[in-house]
Amino acid sequence: MTGHKRHVTRTCVACRCSDEQENLIRFVASPNGDLLVDYQHKLPGRGAYSCFKRECITRAVQRKAFARSLKNAQINVDVDPLIGSLREQVRLRVLNLIGMARKAGLVASGSQLVLATLKNPQEIAWVLMTSDVSEGVGSKLRQRSARSNVPLIECFDKATLGQALGLSERSVLALKKSPLAQTLNHELQRYMYVMGEL
Repeated sequence: MTGHKRHVTRTCVACRCSDEQENLIRFVASPNGDLLVDYQHKLPGRGAYSCFKRECITRAVQRKAFARSLKNAQINVDVDPLIGSLREQVRLRVLNLIGMARKAGLVASGSQLVLATLKNPQEIAWVLMTSDVSEGVGSKLRQRSARSNVPLIECFDKATLGQALGLSERSVLALKKSPLAQTLNHELQRYMYVMGEL
């Protein structure tokens, strides 16, 4: 027996592009006929898949592609709540991973600490800054990140980031390079994509 992981591919019901299953969004029908986002790929039943592109999800709803793929003509689906549900599930995944990173000792948070950390950027994977950071702090962080060649991601607000860290409001964090940082970056890119910011 080999130790190779088997990669399962699936096809987007809208654009018909194939990709590895974990790179697509899985949808299932609930017993009462609602279409559910199965972001963790854990819900029982037949699944239908789409890309993370907003237009693919919209097109799949408009063309009743989910109903055909799931062989359920009675599916109730409205595109705005569906995208809203996806956005919330990705958001919760990102925030949970940020909490895990803090517990693992991989996070520096607070503007002064992050600015100091960026003076020696070799171990920093990326910096996350909130959208409601003060103009002065935001300007300093953008300049220091650019000078240090460290990626800067802007999303969430101070209250949300602080809550994810189990602290009071926080406007910025820096994450040390690690496998968890790579996973978090992947999920953050998905979040930005779903939010329509990429």
